[in-house]
Amino acid sequence: MTEVKTETGEIDDFCAKISALCEEMPDGINDKVIQNELPTLDPRIRAQCINRLLVAGKIDLFKSTDGLMYKFKAPTRATNIRGDQEEKIVFKIIETSGNLGIWLRDIRTNSGLLQTQLNKVLKSLETKKLIKAVKCVNATKKKVYMLYDLEPDRTVTGIAVV
Repeated sequence: MTEVKTETGEIDDFCAKISALCEEMPDGINDKVIQNELPTLDPRIRAQCINRLLVAGKIDLFKSTDGLMYKFKAPTRATNIRGDQEEKIVFKIIETSGNLGIWLRDIRTNSGLLQTQLNKVLKSLETKKLIKAVKCVNATKKKVYMLYDLEPDRTVTGIAVV
């Protein structure tokens, strides 16, 4: 068996090319597409590049009828925040809610966290000024959570923004 030796710069180039291929094709690519576009790429290096991109969070891995599919993962603010995995999950859930916000119960349901654990995570995100709690007009006892820099929707606050 011959050993394949490549420099890390060369591997980085191949990783960038695979990432660019994933970006070009939003429906995803499989190994056949990579082989057609990069015929000189050794299968072991291809696997190494795909693993690097998966660990870096640049692509997602899906199973399809054709085998494995690789899709480009659009960067979100959740990947940039510092904190543990629970904070990133909760932040991503709140981020998707937009300026309408999301109720505590919905966050708990979507995240699968226990109430006490969720309260700690929300408190941590609030102190970091990443999210904020807004009192809802419809239900006076309930708060909705949204990203800190967003202006709440009129349906949430009842106040028209001029």
